Amino acid sequence: MIRVYGREVGWSSFAVVAHGFRPGLEAHGALAGFVPVDTYDEYATYPGALAPGAVLCGPPSALPDLQRRGHHRYRALMLAPNSSWLPEGLMRAAREVCTEILTPSRWGSVQLACSMRPGFKAPVTVVPHGILPGFEGADSDGGAGRFRILHMTSSAFERKGTEALVEAFFAWPRRPDAELRIVAEPRAVDDLSQKVADRAEKAAGPSWVMVEGRKNFDPAQMGRLYRNHDLICQPSRAEGFGLVPLEARAAGVPVALTACTGHLEYLDSILDGATVAIETGPDGPIDEGEPSAGAMAPTVQVEAIMGALETSFTLSARMREIAAEAAVAIRERWAWDKVLAPWIDGLRERLEER
Repeated sequence: MIRVYGREVGWSSFAVVAHGFRPGLEAHGALAGFVPVDTYDEYATYPGALAPGAVLCGPPSALPDLQRRGHHRYRALMLAPNSSWLPEGLMRAAREVCTEILTPSRWGSVQLACSMRPGFKAPVTVVPHGILPGFEGADSDGGAGRFRILHMTSSAFERKGTEALVEAFFAWPRRPDAELRIVAEPRAVDDLSQKVADRAEKAAGPSWVMVEGRKNFDPAQMGRLYRNHDLICQPSRAEGFGLVPLEARAAGVPVALTACTGHLEYLDSILDGATVAIETGPDGPIDEGEPSAGAMAPTVQVEAIMGALETSFTLSARMREIAAEAAVAIRERWAWDKVLAPWIDGLRERLEER
């Protein structure tokens, strides 16, 4: 019924979504085939070329493939906005190709609605991301020695709240008893390392902040990475969904995350004693897109992050117990076949009617 287009190689965010859609559709008997946009072979045959439906899980630059690689009357793009700004070229391509836009959060649907242009009639449907198998495990050396904090970021820009977290960590009185590990996309490592070094010059004593490049880890490896820390801290200003905190909870690790944007799509389901919600302020300018684009996103204060770090440090032992106990239920609730079910059922009815 539905052919998936997406990345096959690695574990980037685009690849993870494609890896999730395929078994999620297959579990419902709805997978017609898969086209790898990153390793496409002109001489190979890929099933599902005449499937009535197709969905591109990214990157958006592969949108033309939905028409040139197959004949589908339903064509959808999974798109997760990072702010109120979306590239005009992307929206133009979506307008020309898509019969529907999928987005993983209600916040994302609002941003997309604000970016629509006259004549863009494709509906926007919220289809949350899910959790892949493999995050389960008990291999952890967390909870002993220094309080270890992990932060994941895809850029050196403001969207993930990285600089605010670094500032909060240096201002936090518990810093001598903790360490902050920042895992970033390779292109952002040098910039972030320099910013950390500049801030460390003003601090007394060791900085206890490390910046390193992102690993191409599968879910099992990511689970081990999460469990080797006492807290995953994601004070993001804008997330289309924000899988890291949900994955961390699926791995049995406490999290601190901003209560805004895409995080709101699953926050209620993990808001227990192992999750600390970081309050955010009103929307403010964010460095997304062209400077003249006027992109906006919620603001986050250093003091709010410090408060979340203090709560997590003080309640660490109990938070780890709660996180470990809740992990199975979170993995079951957010499995890809579960989160995709409403969209699949609705689409099946629509395609059968036509």
